[in-house]
Amino acid sequence: MLLGVRYEVRLHRSNRLTPDAVLRSIEPVVAERWQSISQHQAGTPVDWLAYEDLTDPHLLRGHLRNGRYTRGIGLTQHPGADARLMEMLLAYTPILLWPHAPDGIPRERHGCLDRSWWAMPGALARAYRDRWRGVAGADLADLRAVWDDEDWLRFCRFFRTVTPPTRNRDEGTP
Repeated sequence: MLLGVRYEVRLHRSNRLTPDAVLRSIEPVVAERWQSISQHQAGTPVDWLAYEDLTDPHLLRGHLRNGRYTRGIGLTQHPGADARLMEMLLAYTPILLWPHAPDGIPRERHGCLDRSWWAMPGALARAYRDRWRGVAGADLADLRAVWDDEDWLRFCRFFRTVTPPTRNRDEGTP
């Protein structure tokens, strides 16, 4: 049997257990964003970013720093193998969603989150199981997510390992 059939498997992809100086400095922003997302009343609190929004990394970083995206972030297209893009987005949001399929997730299918938002992230595991079993209406199974909820953020603050700054070759050893 597939591991996810009987057990929920949750992997954490963000660097919150080993944050660098930048991640530590914006940690309060991410905690505030989680509070805002968790108290959201109407609709799904996700800002969807299309391919065009991701093409200029400097512009995107500026939007993230200036607070343009105040909710979770959803990508309409698969991010590919761009680890730097994922790291940049995860630094500024506790929730990141992206489609598994390379053809993306069109606007008309964003509603699958509306129906399941209250049960996330567990709803993803159920959607994956439903897809494996051939149950109709498992649109949510087309999404992947990083879901750094309040418990995970608190866990990371408590157990984190701070990476020491790297020494320059010219500094020598004490």
